[in-house]
Amino acid sequence: MFNEIFEYKYLKEEKDINVIGLNKKVQIDYIWNFYRGTKKSLLIVTNTLYEANNLYKSLLFYDDNSVMLFPMDDFIVSEKLAISPDLMAKRIEVLNELCKSSSPKIIITNYLGYLRFLPSKDLWKNLSLRINKDEELKRSQIIDKLDMIGYKKETIVTKTGEYAIRGYILDIFPYGYDNPVRIEYFDDLIEKIRIFDPSTQLSTEEISSVLIEPFTEFINEKKEDLPARQSLLPLVCSKISNICDYLDDYITFYCNLDDIEKSYLYLLDEIVEYKETDDYEIDSYMFDLNNKKENKYINIIDTDNLVKKDNIEVYDSKEIEKFNNNFDLIRSFILKKKQSKNKIIVCLDSKEMINDFMHKIELPCILTDEESIFDDKINVINKKLLNGYIISNTVILSTNEIYKRNQIIKYKSKFKYGSKIIDINKLEVGDYIVHQMFGIGRYLGVVT
Repeated sequence: MFNEIFEYKYLKEEKDINVIGLNKKVQIDYIWNFYRGTKKSLLIVTNTLYEANNLYKSLLFYDDNSVMLFPMDDFIVSEKLAISPDLMAKRIEVLNELCKSSSPKIIITNYLGYLRFLPSKDLWKNLSLRINKDEELKRSQIIDKLDMIGYKKETIVTKTGEYAIRGYILDIFPYGYDNPVRIEYFDDLIEKIRIFDPSTQLSTEEISSVLIEPFTEFINEKKEDLPARQSLLPLVCSKISNICDYLDDYITFYCNLDDIEKSYLYLLDEIVEYKETDDYEIDSYMFDLNNKKENKYINIIDTDNLVKKDNIEVYDSKEIEKFNNNFDLIRSFILKKKQSKNKIIVCLDSKEMINDFMHKIELPCILTDEESIFDDKINVINKKLLNGYIISNTVILSTNEIYKRNQIIKYKSKFKYGSKIIDINKLEVGDYIVHQMFGIGRYLGVVT
């Protein structure tokens, strides 16, 4: 049914397609049904990180396993200031998942993430290290690998990406683990591997193996003495790629390519100014947008961006107001649309809602499915839909318009920031802490 609403000319023609007339809410449905129908990976490129994040939150409603965000900081932030650990952890999660799984994914990124230098997929696959109990493996080999894949040596391990050495004991907090692991050696033999509590440093359980995955995108293969800036990756890595190279069979969606190209031109000016103060002579800080790999893509253009383009797929879409359980308003709305010869489809999340709606609406309805939609009926189907909309002569109502629904997005992160402070003596002057009453601050010592 939904494939009849959207033309999807891209699948029939051998060149890029410009899609016009879909408002923000309908764009979500267009992308999701395209993904379901083609069973291919989608790479969605937005202009800003804000737009990428909003799109990510919306598509999570349908599936939180196949939708992933590959976010990138602003150029100046990533070059001169501290890189956001949250965004870095999200990017690493995407790279690890794309190397482990061949199932189709929806990857959403802003154009700075799309142009970012990355190690090749083959190299990334070989960076993970599996350590097994009763295996002979020199501790120096593990430490060399840890240094290469972004782990930092500390006195004690409290957060993701740290390791510590104490005699024949090696503590590591691997990416993706809730707690760190302790590897106990007898000469070169790995005698025990234990999970331990970072707050007490006491072991909690014994395991047979541990997987150490990369915790940086800056893979310094040549071991050059350079800062971990992604723009310097071509100097230390034998082969560089971008996020496209991690996808096998994919289709690219651009959200307002014209806006992306304008932002890219501003970025080039920003780069020219930055080069004058940069300590390193670099030809390119990222890939060139003008040399993008996709010869055939889908460019979704906002309704209010009226532009002249070839090969256009045109729609007329409108949003629907929220009725919030007011069935008098819902009834009046449906009757008005039926008089205008509109096709009516009501998508509800559960059978309980369907029964409630059909009882309260007091209009003749038919319970059906996506494949059997009747033009002259009020079609009620059990379908999860983020938002309703009006497109051409079809009116689609969802749970969101009919009932009050509070959508709560729970973000999952494999990055652990630290632990509760048990012993104040372990703090060093200058450490950042979070106080339960006063918030973020720096520890400046104890005075009497």
